[in-house]
Amino acid sequence: MNELECDILIFFATTTEKEQLEHVASELGIPFQKKKDSRLGRYYHMGVIGSNRVRAVQTKMGSFFHQASASQAIRFLNATSAKSIIQVGMAFGIDRSIQNYGDVLVSEWIFPYDYRIVEHCAGNEHQPESYRNVYQKANRFVAKEQLVTMLTNASLKDESLRVHSGGLLSGGARIRSQRFLRDLLEDVTDNNPPGGYIGGEMEGVGLLAACDSNDPIWVVVKGISDFADDSQQANVKQYRETACRNAAMLVLRAIQGLEQSADEMET
Repeated sequence: MNELECDILIFFATTTEKEQLEHVASELGIPFQKKKDSRLGRYYHMGVIGSNRVRAVQTKMGSFFHQASASQAIRFLNATSAKSIIQVGMAFGIDRSIQNYGDVLVSEWIFPYDYRIVEHCAGNEHQPESYRNVYQKANRFVAKEQLVTMLTNASLKDESLRVHSGGLLSGGARIRSQRFLRDLLEDVTDNNPPGGYIGGEMEGVGLLAACDSNDPIWVVVKGISDFADDSQQANVKQYRETACRNAAMLVLRAIQGLEQSADEMET
């Protein structure tokens, strides 16, 4: 029997994300057993939740390095036959007027903001030469619809969690500048921020490597730990546990509430 085989993979990156996922699993009566595979290394056996076999995997932070989200998604999908990946953890919010620390963000799509054209702008006697970033709005990658619906339905049943659905910026930068974030939003939304964007993070873009864009298998679910400003480090330290806990709670309650069979999740 292959203990790795499952229907849903839950990915997390940091120690706090792992700890809060484990704590929430314990509260909900879900196992979180450390296992080790000779080929892939450590993973966590979470048994059958609802009607789905679930395993959890830690990645490195970000998307692009060995054992970061891209490589782990490819390796574990091949080994487990999973049909869905849920990346859980913490992210930055965008709009303080409608968002709070600990609110949960669910990706309807992600935008890989590192993927851009850098064009030269010739200077003149009034302005030195410079450059500009050109983003293609078509480069939105949509999440798996069934997973977004599952999470949306769960959020409607749980009034203790504030949930926002929309687009997530995803890339390699740890953003600690409101000026950079404002400029980025203006670039990707034709000067109409926030343009449906609800936050940003670093791991989701790696999941694009694991599947065809026309047949996505992923969704990103993250709690707000900061707002990408000069207080980012202090805010993450203060709010990361709440952010990670709320994201984990939404994900596990959503999977618990599934009445679909594993076969239905494949479609």
